[in-house]
Amino acid sequence: MSISSELLARLKDPELLIAKGYVGGKWVAEAKSGKTFEVSDPATGAVLARPYAEAWIAEALLSQDQPNAALSRLLEVRRFTVKSGERYYDAELLRLSALATGAARPGAMRQVRTLLDKAASHARRTGIDLHLSNALIHFQGLPAL
Repeated sequence: MSISSELLARLKDPELLIAKGYVGGKWVAEAKSGKTFEVSDPATGAVLARPYAEAWIAEALLSQDQPNAALSRLLEVRRFTVKSGERYYDAELLRLSALATGAARPGAMRQVRTLLDKAASHARRTGIDLHLSNALIHFQGLPAL
């Protein structure tokens, strides 16, 4: 199942996801042959947008109270980003991993804090303020260790 098919299956309103290309001012559903292909960065070999799409799926799983499935997906995509070098979205993947870990293992607050700290650290290093804000906001609700 493709990422877009999986997202569509999990969305309450499938109209939110447009799994088409915008070509010549029109939305194009697919090639006449029906075939698709992944687009990769020639410098790194990373499949473009995979971390973002996987994060959306993980968030959908979390919203459906499936933290173990979300965590499994996030671990897989984090391995992919390390291997491929596509690290831009790592802060957000770490933040979601912290949320999934906390939901799947309520007693794992130390691990949740470590993941959030790594998310904030990565966001600071890369200068991505939105990811930093997302990571820091979750620290407010954590009990002291």
